Amino acid sequence: MKKGIPGYEKRKITIDLFKHFSALSVGIIALTASFLANLTQLSNSSSTIVFAIVSFFLVIIFSSIALYILLANIEKIEYYSLSHFILRLSIFIVFLAFFSGIGAFVYLILKNI
Repeated sequence: MKKGIPGYEKRKITIDLFKHFSALSVGIIALTASFLANLTQLSNSSSTIVFAIVSFFLVIIFSSIALYILLANIEKIEYYSLSHFILRLSIFIVFLAFFSGIGAFVYLILKNI
């Protein structure tokens, strides 16, 4: 059995997770742009749509930052370094922004049923 880099598989899975978050965010933004005329007809929808779109843009930006840090330091990330701090912050913002954007759309739909 070949001995690999410690934590390498975990970083690969994390990289895939960020790629999926980015792809889903781009898809949601494109889908929202496609149906924007229909969505703006809902009551009080403009601020909710803007919030959701900004959230998904934040997901794309911070996923890219996290991917850059993970790929640049694929072998080892020094704990408590600036890269490690920015990576942890990016992970937090990606999860928070993604689920906030999804929550905004769910709120918009449930409010207008």
